[in-house]
Amino acid sequence: MKQYLFNKILHRRLILIAFLPTLLGACGGEAEKTENTTTGSTSGLFEDFEDNNISDWTESIPGALTYTFEAGATGAGSSLRISGNASVHPDGIEKVLTNTNPTYISFHVKNVTTALAGGYFFLTNGPNLGIDDGIYFMMKNNGFMGPFNNWTYAYTANTWYFVEFKNIDFVNFTFDYYVDGVLQNSAVPFRYPISSFTNLYLYNYETTSSWFDDIDIQ
Repeated sequence: MKQYLFNKILHRRLILIAFLPTLLGACGGEAEKTENTTTGSTSGLFEDFEDNNISDWTESIPGALTYTFEAGATGAGSSLRISGNASVHPDGIEKVLTNTNPTYISFHVKNVTTALAGGYFFLTNGPNLGIDDGIYFMMKNNGFMGPFNNWTYAYTANTWYFVEFKNIDFVNFTFDYYVDGVLQNSAVPFRYPISSFTNLYLYNYETTSSWFDDIDIQ
């Protein structure tokens, strides 16, 4: 009887241990991904804003923009809404990246209007526009969006778009650009041939509202 009870308790504990990662993953919020033992580098970050705060981001000018949380890109969960502008690139919020040479990046984004520039997603190795730029995505005030000099995708106001940068190449300084799963352009050049991405900035250049969700860097 004692052996039976011992085996039953042991079995339940093993089940709990097996499901513990799943239970923890369901908590949402930002997660630093696990270490890649093949390369020795971390595999990036995933930010879904489910924790409804940006305490682990840095505001360039505290109080200059408004940050709120609304329905996520899929209609469930949360997304980050950035309202207003600081009129200076890249003033908004900043995240220091742990994986500085990712091969894949994706995010959801939308702008409240096509007449004001917003939805800036700026990957750099420093804060200086025109020097430190790697991938520089924006939703322009002419109704087109894309990375620098690839503003060919006509977007609609208040519509979510799923943007992907695949095959990021830090030797040739290029990447492939997708919107909603469709290739828009291949071998898009970095704006400047920087060797790493150390910082991510999210912001608006003009006084608009833009939303971000499910930022995945790996």
